[in-house]
Amino acid sequence: MTTRSKAVSALLTCGPTPADEILHAVRAEGAAAVPALIGLLEEHTRNPSRQPAEFAAKHAGELLGELRPVEAIEPMIALLAATTWESQAHESVGAALPEWGEQALEPVLAAYARAKDVGTRDTFAAVLAELGVEDERIFAILEKDFDHHPALGAANLSNYGDVRGLPILERAIETYDLNDKRMDGVFVLDELVETYRDLATTLPPAVQSRVDELRLEWKRAHTPVSVTKVGRNDPCPCGSGKKSKKCCDGKAAS
Repeated sequence: MTTRSKAVSALLTCGPTPADEILHAVRAEGAAAVPALIGLLEEHTRNPSRQPAEFAAKHAGELLGELRPVEAIEPMIALLAATTWESQAHESVGAALPEWGEQALEPVLAAYARAKDVGTRDTFAAVLAELGVEDERIFAILEKDFDHHPALGAANLSNYGDVRGLPILERAIETYDLNDKRMDGVFVLDELVETYRDLATTLPPAVQSRVDELRLEWKRAHTPVSVTKVGRNDPCPCGSGKKSKKCCDGKAAS
């Protein structure tokens, strides 16, 4: 069992927000703290439901992201595979792992390939998109996975930064279905448009026209119909020239 220093041990009891002096003390240990920090990741991986270990793993992931020891890559991958996005440790490690860049490429590609559920594959696809590494295998994954989760797919294309993503976005906008629950109205449309602008600054006229059409359609479908109250002494809206009480309103009351 790895011996923990007082500073690293304090991560187990400090809750979701450690004091600055604790973080400073762990950083001061440098490479000497790495085995114990990895141990915190492994403890949470073995028992993801135990909350103190979750917070400790969260802080360990952030600190390891600063130190970047190669030996932390596989334990971080194992934690991501064992947890879901609701876990603070999962979020922390997922954000830190791209710091390894090309060193993490092959291990994360292998983790993606062996992942058995969509959520885990989504996690590793997001990490791959943020590695800052150009690799055809990454782009192939982002292209293949785009349709089943367009919002995440758009974010991944934006993070990867390859203009070959533009036709994928154009197709998604052209075929956008406001009735598809996955699209959450125009929420995903906004994500697609933002990503397109990230990659190409402006939308082509045909794409912009489709976006405007979809937004107008959504607005029309969700704008409440205003009903003007007609007084009994007002002219009847049917156009007869009679007062409402002597015409349609009177008929409804009789």
